[in-house]
Amino acid sequence: MKNNFCLALLALFMLGCPSEENNEECEKVMECQEDSEMVCDKRENDCGQDCHYYVVEHCYEVCKK
Repeated sequence: MKNNFCLALLALFMLGCPSEENNEECEKVMECQEDSEMVCDKRENDCGQDCHYYVVEHCYEVCKK
């Protein structure tokens, strides 16, 4: 029983992950989304605000349709 389990585990290990390079159906392109946020705090002397503007861009690969 233990030998069968070891043999099955070895077979899965030798097969590995499928190669992404052989997938000719999918042309990969980068797709990005930008998110922005502004955070403002009042100053200690109540005169104006300190504002910080943050921009974050998330990119990932997708298949071109």
